[in-house]
Amino acid sequence: MTTDKTEDENTPIETLFERAEAFGKTSLELYRLKAIEKLATIVSDLVSNILLIVCFSFFFMLLNIGIALWIGDAIGHTYHGFLIVAGFYLFAFILLYAIRNSAIKMPISKSIIDKSIN
Repeated sequence: MTTDKTEDENTPIETLFERAEAFGKTSLELYRLKAIEKLATIVSDLVSNILLIVCFSFFFMLLNIGIALWIGDAIGHTYHGFLIVAGFYLFAFILLYAIRNSAIKMPISKSIIDKSIN
């Protein structure tokens, strides 16, 4: 005689497959949530850094105009002050261009890699 199993009863294999499927769905949801958290952190850091850079840029630009006007007033010709400040920035540009790999690219790359690992 054979006995009929009801639909509510599962064999151990079916139970195992159901649990594996639930585990897979839960793991996928966990990875999705971790990715969303990482994206939210990156975007919020990016937006806050952009705002800080914009504010500092305005301050720095106005400071440089003030310095150029002050130097120009001290020398006697306003445009000389602007030329001196421009020459300073040309020198800074050349210096940064010469050391860009070791002073800029490598530290930024290491920082991005460190953030992505954590």
